[in-house]
Amino acid sequence: MLGLDQIATIRIAEAYPRSYLTYGNLDFGTVKGLTVSYDLRRTKNIQFRLAYTLQFADGTGSSAATGFNLVNAGFPNLRVIQPLNFDQRHNIVVSADYRFGEGKDYNGPSTVTKGGKTINWLQNFGVNAIIRAGSGNPFSRQSNIEPTGINDNLGSGFLEGSVNGSSKPWQFRVDMRIDKDILIKWGKGKEGRTPKTTYLNVYVDIQNLLGNLNVINAYRATGNPNDDGYLLAQQSQPAIASQTDEQSFRDLYAVKVNRPTNYSLPRRIRLGLMLNF
Repeated sequence: MLGLDQIATIRIAEAYPRSYLTYGNLDFGTVKGLTVSYDLRRTKNIQFRLAYTLQFADGTGSSAATGFNLVNAGFPNLRVIQPLNFDQRHNIVVSADYRFGEGKDYNGPSTVTKGGKTINWLQNFGVNAIIRAGSGNPFSRQSNIEPTGINDNLGSGFLEGSVNGSSKPWQFRVDMRIDKDILIKWGKGKEGRTPKTTYLNVYVDIQNLLGNLNVINAYRATGNPNDDGYLLAQQSQPAIASQTDEQSFRDLYAVKVNRPTNYSLPRRIRLGLMLNF
């Protein structure tokens, strides 16, 4: 996939009365990838799918503000190929569904009552699981330590290595859904007509079943989601020691930089009903 004429911040040099910044169609990006998948159509009770994607997403800018600092510092409108923010080199998705049918297709546990009626306990019951694993997105590492717990907008980071030359940790997540269809007959059959039927689906949806702490944001100086490096940096010690209560400052600072927004959503459980007619 090739993206052309993407909006970027550009400098209009030697304009009257002076040079200025604006937006222009300058950036471009390319996404190349390969997906290999294996599908097992429903065989008895199980259905299975495995997919692996190898992707390379490169371009001159991930957003319109990517080159802002360069052109704002007086540099010309440079275009350098680099990994884009959404570049994910490896992505693995496994989907499995185990389900019992109804009628002649039912092969689960059953009980015959004294009256001769057969109860199929797991009729129209199923479990679905989706397992996702992927490499982390790139980020630009910086060489200097900043007190982000005090001020987020310092803007004085010095690039270490190349733009988007470092990667965040891998992510792993399991989502599971357990559901059962309950047959509901309503209306009276007239003149040989059968009653109308409706299926009521009762489900439990568990997202992030294992409660994994998947990192989506990391501090540029350390690459960690819960530590910006300020508390351990040698140059920070005089300022920390001058606080009214040094230990209290360290504790509160550590709590602040360990932000929930640096991680994906925690485990969530949803109970629901769905009526199909």
